[in-house]
Amino acid sequence: GGVCYLLVFLIVSKIQPYKLASQMIGENYLQLADYLRIKAGFYQKDPDYSQLFSQAIAKQVHIKNHQEETRETVFKTRAIVQESTTESRQLMMMFLNSIDLHEKLMTSENDYRKLQAAFGNTTILQEINQFVMVLADEISHIGISMQGGIRAKSRVDLDGKLNQVYDK
Repeated sequence: GGVCYLLVFLIVSKIQPYKLASQMIGENYLQLADYLRIKAGFYQKDPDYSQLFSQAIAKQVHIKNHQEETRETVFKTRAIVQESTTESRQLMMMFLNSIDLHEKLMTSENDYRKLQAAFGNTTILQEINQFVMVLADEISHIGISMQGGIRAKSRVDLDGKLNQVYDK
């Protein structure tokens, strides 16, 4: 049984050496989308701040741990293959982009209580919430596409949606 598993592993690792790394990077994007959905909750009417903050912190820790595992897998995969291919460079760029996105999401904190106090009676916070949810859906789409090994295509005109939010 063990020899059979070893043979299957060796064959798959030679035929698709980047499959595991691609799936893990895709999972990074899915986790980032979940984090963004949590942050969107702050723009809802009368949010539960303590619950949202605890969910956000838990998700940050989970994302950071998963990124460390992904980093290890990506670098081990590149060492095993021992050559720089277009696919390996693209995966590395996608991984680095996911790290950058995580850093930007973590450092983009607002005083949500002040926002609710100032704009809670208007519809702008709901508009922002909807836009952030659209962003999360697009990031999820990227993650699923990476896991499936297909090219992700934007399903929504994000620039147009952002301009609509700016106009409102």
